[in-house]
Amino acid sequence: MTTKEKLRQANDYKYAGNISFHTKNYTQAMEQYSKAIICDPTNPVYFTNRALCHYLCKELELTEVDCTRAIELLRDCGFDADTNPQTTSEVPAAQKPLMSSLLKAQFYLGMSLFGQERWRAAIKHLKAAYPLCRHFNDPKLMVIIDSVRICERQLSQEVYERETHERAQLHTLLMGLLNKKFRASCELKRELHCSEEYDSLKAKYESNVASLTDIFSQVNEKKKKEHFGDPNALEDAPDYLIDPISLDIFRDPVITRTGQTYERAWLLEHLATSKTDPMTRGPLYASDLVPNIAIRNAAEAFLKKNMNPAP
Repeated sequence: MTTKEKLRQANDYKYAGNISFHTKNYTQAMEQYSKAIICDPTNPVYFTNRALCHYLCKELELTEVDCTRAIELLRDCGFDADTNPQTTSEVPAAQKPLMSSLLKAQFYLGMSLFGQERWRAAIKHLKAAYPLCRHFNDPKLMVIIDSVRICERQLSQEVYERETHERAQLHTLLMGLLNKKFRASCELKRELHCSEEYDSLKAKYESNVASLTDIFSQVNEKKKKEHFGDPNALEDAPDYLIDPISLDIFRDPVITRTGQTYERAWLLEHLATSKTDPMTRGPLYASDLVPNIAIRNAAEAFLKKNMNPAP
């Protein structure tokens, strides 16, 4: 079979896989995509298609393998994690399928790592997928935002728990040293027949124990507040930092031609079903949206000051 015939055969297998996929027969779809890969192992689309099937079947490690291979192939084609066109019009029509595959590969790799609780790696790939989702107006935006938040909270929780454990160990160690010094002093006084000074030694020891315990208690309380943040912070956020659709603080705000500001992901989800401004009901299209940098910077400053920062 010639190379041209193999490529044609691979495309036929992909088409058959797509049919099986749309009928939710993911196992059969994977078989067809695997045949396509055998015929043409250089096409990243076949790997991302099979990765999606693995992901829907909860085969996270296999999803990771296929997505990683797709990203490697795309990198050979000049597409990598740093590929970030400002608009989809910057991508030649012939290359848009490859850019779309890069989006899928980064997203499903991130989600498979998320499912494996590999938070830091998941954040890396989900953040790589985010600008691609923006430029393709892909509805995965909100999933990425929520997933990255969860990853950051989990990472922060792990750091908090590790530091809390280390402080507890240090506290125990210092308490042991105080106790050891107290016992040694008592033994020395006994040998010198100065047992009448025992009460003074005991009082000093108990005072040191109380001071040490108080210091660690204050540090623990401070770290707890830093970690969990102010529970009333969101309630105290100024109205101009709150998205009118989700009622959450802005993360990626965009402004419309009429001056309305919305969270990009939620607005794109709305525009998928209605090409109108949610507030004014006037016509609105994704191409009309412009990043609201001033509001984004203000929201980031508010979150940094009041909420639990990501590590």
